[in-house]
Amino acid sequence: MLIQIAILWVAIVAGLWISSRAMEGIRFTSPLALGGSALVLGILIATAGPILLVATFPFTVITLGLFVFVVNAAVLMLAARVVPGFEIDGLYPAFNAGLIVAAHAIVAYLVGVWLVTGEWTLAGRIVGFA
Repeated sequence: MLIQIAILWVAIVAGLWISSRAMEGIRFTSPLALGGSALVLGILIATAGPILLVATFPFTVITLGLFVFVVNAAVLMLAARVVPGFEIDGLYPAFNAGLIVAAHAIVAYLVGVWLVTGEWTLAGRIVGFA
């Protein structure tokens, strides 16, 4: 379990770093801010993410699930407000960064499952960002 959490944290760090390099509007002032933002983002994903998903469920159903990406961007923007040294300029960079970080999280989840069970499977779970 601990190795899966560590792999997910590294994936979030990599996703945030790639997002900051690939597009304008996302900045980190130091490597400590990058690591701290990944830690805060992981905590927010585990706590605020499910609450926001339940609260926005009608919008998610109406948009056939696409509103989840807006929730991901909101969680990223919340993390940027909490962590000093992590800045996001608006919804569009947060939206794109959410896509990149979610892709890294899915790959990290698969690697974690493979390390624990030896199988490449999602085990019937829906893996996402928030």
